[in-house]
Amino acid sequence: MSASKQAREKWNAEHYSQINISVDKELAVEFKSSCAVRGVSVAGAIKSFMAAYTSVEEKCQPGNQPGAKKPSRGARRKEVIAIVKALSDILAEQV
Repeated sequence: MSASKQAREKWNAEHYSQINISVDKELAVEFKSSCAVRGVSVAGAIKSFMAAYTSVEEKCQPGNQPGAKKPSRGARRKEVIAIVKALSDILAEQV
Protein backbone atom coordinates (compact mmCIF):
# COMPACT_ATOMS: atom_id res chain seq x y z
CA MET A 1 0.00 0.00 0.00
CA SER A 2 1.36 3.43 -0.91
CA ALA A 3 2.25 5.99 1.74
CA SER A 4 -0.40 8.40 0.47
CA LYS A 5 -3.10 5.75 0.68
CA GLN A 6 -2.03 4.86 4.23
CA ALA A 7 -2.11 8.53 5.22
CA ARG A 8 -5.57 8.98 3.65
CA GLU A 9 -6.93 5.89 5.42
CA LYS A 10 -5.50 7.05 8.75
CA TRP A 11 -7.02 10.52 8.31
CA ASN A 12 -10.39 9.04 7.33
CA ALA A 13 -10.35 6.70 10.35
CA GLU A 14 -9.70 9.67 12.65
CA HIS A 15 -12.26 12.04 11.11
CA TYR A 16 -15.10 9.97 9.67
CA SER A 17 -17.64 7.47 10.94
CA GLN A 18 -19.81 5.09 8.98
CA ILE A 19 -23.52 4.71 9.64
CA ASN A 20 -25.21 1.67 8.14
CA ILE A 21 -28.97 1.58 7.72
CA SER A 22 -31.32 -0.92 6.15
CA VAL A 23 -34.29 0.31 4.15
CA ASP A 24 -36.75 -1.28 1.77
CA LYS A 25 -35.17 -1.96 -1.62
CA GLU A 26 -37.83 0.08 -3.40
CA LEU A 27 -37.17 3.07 -1.14
CA ALA A 28 -33.42 2.80 -1.72
CA VAL A 29 -33.87 2.65 -5.49
CA GLU A 30 -36.27 5.61 -5.44
CA PHE A 31 -33.93 7.64 -3.24
CA LYS A 32 -30.87 6.90 -5.38
CA SER A 33 -32.71 7.83 -8.57
CA SER A 34 -34.02 11.03 -6.97
CA CYS A 35 -30.46 11.96 -6.02
CA ALA A 36 -29.26 11.22 -9.56
CA VAL A 37 -32.02 13.36 -11.10
CA ARG A 38 -31.05 16.23 -8.82
CA GLY A 39 -27.31 15.74 -9.43
CA VAL A 40 -26.63 15.09 -5.74
CA SER A 41 -24.63 12.19 -4.38
CA VAL A 42 -26.45 9.86 -1.98
CA ALA A 43 -23.83 10.54 0.69
CA GLY A 44 -24.06 14.29 0.12
CA ALA A 45 -27.85 14.26 0.42
CA ILE A 46 -27.74 12.25 3.63
CA LYS A 47 -25.00 14.48 5.07
CA SER A 48 -27.09 17.59 4.31
CA PHE A 49 -30.13 16.02 5.91
CA MET A 50 -28.18 14.97 9.00
CA ALA A 51 -26.74 18.47 9.42
CA ALA A 52 -30.18 20.08 9.09
CA TYR A 53 -31.83 17.50 11.32
CA THR A 54 -29.36 17.77 14.17
CA SER A 55 -29.30 21.56 14.17
CA VAL A 56 -33.07 21.86 14.70
CA GLU A 57 -33.87 18.84 16.83
CA GLU A 58 -33.39 18.52 20.56
CA LYS A 59 -30.19 16.71 21.44
CA CYS A 60 -31.92 14.74 24.21
CA GLN A 61 -35.06 13.25 22.75
CA PRO A 62 -37.15 10.92 24.93
CA GLY A 63 -35.37 7.60 24.91
CA ASN A 64 -31.91 9.15 24.65
CA GLN A 65 -31.47 9.60 28.39
CA PRO A 66 -29.37 7.05 30.29
CA GLY A 67 -31.48 4.15 31.50
CA ALA A 68 -34.36 4.95 29.13
CA LYS A 69 -36.14 2.06 27.41
CA LYS A 70 -34.88 1.55 23.87
CA PRO A 71 -37.45 1.95 21.06
CA SER A 72 -38.69 -1.21 19.37
CA ARG A 73 -37.46 -2.32 15.98
CA GLY A 74 -40.77 -1.28 14.44
CA ALA A 75 -40.54 2.16 16.02
CA ARG A 76 -36.99 2.58 14.74
CA ARG A 77 -38.10 1.48 11.28
CA LYS A 78 -40.91 4.07 11.28
CA GLU A 79 -38.41 6.71 12.37
CA VAL A 80 -36.02 5.81 9.53
CA ILE A 81 -38.88 5.97 7.02
CA ALA A 82 -39.85 9.40 8.39
CA ILE A 83 -36.23 10.56 8.08
CA VAL A 84 -35.99 9.36 4.48
CA LYS A 85 -39.29 11.10 3.66
CA ALA A 86 -38.05 14.31 5.26
CA LEU A 87 -34.85 14.01 3.25
CA SER A 88 -36.87 13.58 0.06
CA ASP A 89 -38.84 16.71 0.95
CA ILE A 90 -35.60 18.65 1.48
CA LEU A 91 -34.27 17.45 -1.86
CA ALA A 92 -37.54 18.38 -3.58
CA GLU A 93 -37.22 21.94 -2.21
CA GLN A 94 -33.74 22.27 -3.71
CA VAL A 95 -34.93 21.63 -7.27
